[in-house]
Amino acid sequence: MDFEDIIQLVNQAVISRKGRPLKTVERIVLQGAWENATYTQISENTVGYTEDYLKKDVGPNLWKLLTEVVDRAAIKVTKRNLQNVLQDWAAQSTQLPASLPDPAVNPTLPGSTAQGEAIADPLAWWELPPIDVADFLGRQPDLAMLHQLIATDHCRLVMLWGLPGCGKTFLAAAIAQQLRQQFDRCCYVALPQEFAPSALMEALAAALGLPGSATVDQLIQRLADRRCLVILDGGEHLFAAGQLAGTYRPHFVPIQDLLRPIAKHQHRSCVLWVGQEQPQDLIPLVGGRVRSHLLNGFSAQEAREFLRGRGLFTGSETHWQQLVNHLSGNPRRLTEIASVILNLYRGDLGQFLADIPALEGTTADLAAPLARLTAPELDLLAWLALAQQPISLADLQQGMIGSLPMEVVQSLLARGMAQISEGSGARIVLELPPFTRSAVLHHLLQLLMVEVDRESFQLLQRIPLLSTTAPERVQTLQQKSLLAPLADHLQQQYPEPEALQEKLQRLHRGVRSQYLNQPGYGAGNLIHLCQRLDIALTGVDFSQLAVWHANLRRGGIQGANFSQARFEHTLFAMALGRDPVMVFSREAELIAIGDRDGRLLLWEVATGKLSRVLIESGPVPIRALAFSPDCAWLAVGSENGDLCLWALQGAYGPEEFTRQQQPVVELAFSPDGAWLAAGGADGTVQIWDM
Repeated sequence: MDFEDIIQLVNQAVISRKGRPLKTVERIVLQGAWENATYTQISENTVGYTEDYLKKDVGPNLWKLLTEVVDRAAIKVTKRNLQNVLQDWAAQSTQLPASLPDPAVNPTLPGSTAQGEAIADPLAWWELPPIDVADFLGRQPDLAMLHQLIATDHCRLVMLWGLPGCGKTFLAAAIAQQLRQQFDRCCYVALPQEFAPSALMEALAAALGLPGSATVDQLIQRLADRRCLVILDGGEHLFAAGQLAGTYRPHFVPIQDLLRPIAKHQHRSCVLWVGQEQPQDLIPLVGGRVRSHLLNGFSAQEAREFLRGRGLFTGSETHWQQLVNHLSGNPRRLTEIASVILNLYRGDLGQFLADIPALEGTTADLAAPLARLTAPELDLLAWLALAQQPISLADLQQGMIGSLPMEVVQSLLARGMAQISEGSGARIVLELPPFTRSAVLHHLLQLLMVEVDRESFQLLQRIPLLSTTAPERVQTLQQKSLLAPLADHLQQQYPEPEALQEKLQRLHRGVRSQYLNQPGYGAGNLIHLCQRLDIALTGVDFSQLAVWHANLRRGGIQGANFSQARFEHTLFAMALGRDPVMVFSREAELIAIGDRDGRLLLWEVATGKLSRVLIESGPVPIRALAFSPDCAWLAVGSENGDLCLWALQGAYGPEEFTRQQQPVVELAFSPDGAWLAAGGADGTVQIWDM
């Protein structure tokens, strides 16, 4: 058998055992391992997944899943033995017909022909979802709602949707088991990632007792003649990645011609559509006998009931609520984390919650949905995650680069990733549940690492790693979530100081080459990375760059050039320290300010923005300043009698001119700039030929 035969067998086995098809990322790793590709090669040929994520997260979980599916004594599936074990297992498997077509496969689109048409392999169907619901716990309000919609309100189409792991398939199985006696026929189809629309029609026809060549009209007539319950699971596979939620992939567009008549035409049956997103074309039809139900997480009480049979857990009501909040009440995540709490924390919720980093390994469920987002959706999620608290659309629009179309907001809401904050009144205020926020930040970090490695700022230009306007608590969380790990990544990649400095210089050149005179956060992010890594920015050229949300108070920027830089929400060093001195240029275009702390800054008068940091903090107090008439030089007199000149055009100093016996307290150029007069604290005046 070739890979396509094997993966179909594996997919059907996973559906039978786990009640779900293989995930996109699982298929990618499985095919790569089958072809003896390394994790590095797999990540390089895949958009949105890093080598670290595939190697440490997806791979181990996939081998564990395949070990369960193969179910051979003493045989553990690994990346090395994958082909031998699966070939042997498949040869003895009878789950699918022995003879399968051998299509010409496009390696970038598993399950499609070279021309991009879906493979017309048959779809398996069951009378009921192949899931044991004897231990079904919780979800009583959701179960009652579905019962009302299907059995009492006689809805023609019900869309059950929500994030991965929230229990959609389990709930569909429970309601099907509960209502099976009220229907003449029941049918469950788990849609794989790739199939032909005609295969779905054939499966439904077979399940409903129609010939394989039945048309949509004949199918609708059968739904009218007999009361049928049809469950279509895995609906998210119909939709395109990189498009707004619920946008059909091109070869699945014909399925619209099946679903829309089911929703609009009169009949006695119900189609329960199950997926992570709602079909975009069906949302306007919601109301009356077409309904939509978002499946959220467990409440604290439901979570306690759900985990009761898995062991003894101790904790207060507050602890249970915190646990549910951190995991968004997701049943799959609760199941995964239950063994951690029992084995490592002896069931003590309080001790576990004090060690929240233990939750970081549970964010893999959202990796695939996050990889499907459009760039505007990802930007919006990034801002919501960085805010660490509810934030209004108006505030989001102020910070984001470009406009924020409402369809982007609606798409995120339609994916169940963001939610409207309760009690926000007339304003639209969005927020992320804690678990979703953690998953988004983890996903962002992987993408940012790739950008830094490739030395091409994209996301790093669109979002700030650190928001200078955020509360201190939020800034601390931002540093911990993105800035510190990204800096650590650079440190690990370039442990030698010289190599690290050269890397940061290349990043700086990349920002300058891409984003001169353009709005964005790239320069500010680079400044924060350098500060985190203790890399001085002495003499670095930030002219004509947007320097947004940068904290310039932290040091290391002496001599940096900020001429014509665009500042926004930037924190500057406080120039007006003790005994400040200042001077305007002849045309009042620039103002130089020095103080007793030895700090010397140059500002643009018209904009009020910092132009250059000449001396960030010096050992000697500054007592006098003077611009040359042509603004080419700035003379600086100090407490110790030093008289220095700074070249303000081209390369700049300082150049020590001379040292006097007394502090220099007054400076003046002649009108033609040929002479410089310096007055000492003892009343002496010296004239210098320039």
